[in-house]
Amino acid sequence: MDIFEGIEKRRSVRVYRNTPIEEEKKKQIDEFINSVNQESGQHFQVFYDEPTAFTGMFAYGRLINVKNYIVVVGKKGKGQEEICGYYGEKIVIFLQTLGINTCWAGISYKKSNVKAIIQKGKKLYLLIAMGYGKHLGNKRKSKAFEEVTNLKDWKKPIPDWFKRGIEYSLLAPTAINQQKFCFKLINDSTVELKKGVGFYTKTDIGIVKYHFEVGALPHKVNVIIK
Repeated sequence: MDIFEGIEKRRSVRVYRNTPIEEEKKKQIDEFINSVNQESGQHFQVFYDEPTAFTGMFAYGRLINVKNYIVVVGKKGKGQEEICGYYGEKIVIFLQTLGINTCWAGISYKKSNVKAIIQKGKKLYLLIAMGYGKHLGNKRKSKAFEEVTNLKDWKKPIPDWFKRGIEYSLLAPTAINQQKFCFKLINDSTVELKKGVGFYTKTDIGIVKYHFEVGALPHKVNVIIK
């Protein structure tokens, strides 16, 4: 499975089976997260066979039988949530290519039980639950192309790479499926991505940016977040 199929097939999974993640896949995951940390300057951390973080919680989107998770630890400061969303989703889609299910978690865990190292100048933003789902998730309702684009000043035919980028952006997970974003086509290599106001929209916009860039491939595009 490549990243395109990974994006197309990925669903948020909230209930997990007891099936452990294989050692060979753990090695691949560890290596991928290390490469993401080196590229991003963040400190994502992975934990296997550790069930306590998601126990005893009854908040929105409660996750059940989670025994493996990734801790999204990033730098403090402006723009860092977007960066964490971008690279976190890069990990999520990599996991999907391995056949491993995931769910972004903002409140459905007990922070004091999270086994993470938080260095000075960094903070815990979110968790990503992972494992083999008991159910493979449901397809979400999605906005239409026209609802997430602003093309009023664009006079030329809409390029295919932009259409594909929007198609993949609409597959991006966002908090409570709010999809509060809008793309504006600036020129043949640049788009603006405007975020709305709502829960976790700063993280969401990083996730959406990653999806757009993948959808636009092999076209190289500069996504400017507003």
